[in-house]
Amino acid sequence: MKRTASFGEYDSTRGSTREATPELTEYGYLLHQQGSRPVKTICDSVHGQIPLTPEELQFIDTLQFQRLREIKQLANCYLVFPGAVHTRFEHSIGTSYLARLWTKKLQDYQPELGLDKRDIDCVAIAGLVHDLGHGPFSHLFDGPFMKAIRKQGGSQATDNWSHEDASEMMFDYLIDQNGIDFSNTDRSFVKSLVQGKPVNCAGEDQEKVFLYDIVANKQNSIDVDKFDYFLRDAKNVGIKTDFDYQRLMDNSAVIGNRICFQEKMAFQVYDLYGVRFKLHKTVYKHRVGRAVEAMMVDAMLLAEPYLKFSEAIHSPERFQDLTDHTVLNDICRSKRPELEGARKLIQRMKIRDLYSIVHEFLVTEEQKPIVKENLTREAIAAAGEGSWNLKPGDIFIDEVTTNYAMNKKNPVDSVNFYSRWGAQNSFKIPKEQVSGLLPNTFEETYIKVYSCHKEKMYFVQQALQIVLKRLLPKESRVFRSAMTIPCKESPFIRRGQPPRTPSFSRMAPGSHPGLSTASKRRRSEKDVRSNSLLGRDLFSVKE
Repeated sequence: MKRTASFGEYDSTRGSTREATPELTEYGYLLHQQGSRPVKTICDSVHGQIPLTPEELQFIDTLQFQRLREIKQLANCYLVFPGAVHTRFEHSIGTSYLARLWTKKLQDYQPELGLDKRDIDCVAIAGLVHDLGHGPFSHLFDGPFMKAIRKQGGSQATDNWSHEDASEMMFDYLIDQNGIDFSNTDRSFVKSLVQGKPVNCAGEDQEKVFLYDIVANKQNSIDVDKFDYFLRDAKNVGIKTDFDYQRLMDNSAVIGNRICFQEKMAFQVYDLYGVRFKLHKTVYKHRVGRAVEAMMVDAMLLAEPYLKFSEAIHSPERFQDLTDHTVLNDICRSKRPELEGARKLIQRMKIRDLYSIVHEFLVTEEQKPIVKENLTREAIAAAGEGSWNLKPGDIFIDEVTTNYAMNKKNPVDSVNFYSRWGAQNSFKIPKEQVSGLLPNTFEETYIKVYSCHKEKMYFVQQALQIVLKRLLPKESRVFRSAMTIPCKESPFIRRGQPPRTPSFSRMAPGSHPGLSTASKRRRSEKDVRSNSLLGRDLFSVKE
């Protein structure tokens, strides 16, 4: 397989070393080689200077694409990570940049692939428009909100709907509304690139299967969409990552019509999936972030009978106007009494009166079907009947599954590699040959139980403990005898109320050095904590 020299490498055909250049110059050089002249440059916080071609600008400078400026990439995550205010707009431009860069590298390294300007332009445009179909608050809309609509008996048209379907709808609408000269063949090609599989394609578009792995890889999930959001999300939330997409691109080749990586990249490929897991674990599924997400979904569901958000997925005209800002404005600025419940929930979000975590625990594969079937809001509320007066609406249960992108499977088993001594054949690399310290399982499930009202946290906790004791045998209990939440009379629960004078009448003897006497034996902190009701309830508060 012929491979031309990349920047800074020796080119045996020319007998010279091509001078290594900064990334902007390299990208501009690639555009020049391709015959595309950049007419505008965007200064991106992740990739630096990104030149844009006329083909890309005719899509960017439209109302349908500019709408992405009003859709935050991480929805309401900025209420937990204040820097997470970036939008789908810059992510889409970054994805397009990486899509063009990788495709052009493959063209340079392997001329025999027959890639031309049209192929590269279509892949770049697919990266540009792949998120046109995201609704307000990104995955909150097409995930938990639409799932709840289906449970409530939404129309059959919503059953299999996804944001990729909406992206196709908005892509056609964008072209038609703005009179862009784009053939039907190219339309079908771009749509298939966004879906990650050749659908309704013919001829060469059907043959170059590897192109469908660049924007949305359905084989092993290694694509430029993730390259961009890994770096962009980590940078904006303040998490350090050493993920390097350039190294992956420079050590990739097409073998057997699939993109493969040099064998030395096996550990870096595992690291890529590890970065994804870390972001999901610490950012996307943060327990406070999930509480905010649940409150936003509840607010939208309360407003749905009157504002009909879900019906916009069938109308590109309505969907174009559906953004984070319009949803919040439609609810918060309205004086309609029927929207009072939704308004109050959003106001609670703003003043940080959030759903409060009561308990979270890891569920094993054996426990999962038992817990999933029997641990319900109704079961917990029933356990809290009587003096506690709990209702199902006071409780929110969140099942959080995090994995390495392919459920329980090892995703690297779906990645092909090639030898550094020749790229004629591809092969798999067993995990044991990469490292002995890699994970043995690739998926975990946590159950998080929340109280929708802080004043009921203690009661929800006690009711949950009753249910869990009944569901699981004593030797496999997933909770400690003292759950780690504030007790019923915690000062945290009384936020906004005047402080109360603490009474030391119930304090354990010797637990406070200033109150102990020479005649009383000083007790260790461990002894005090072990005899405390909740491990931290060392004193009561006067009523």
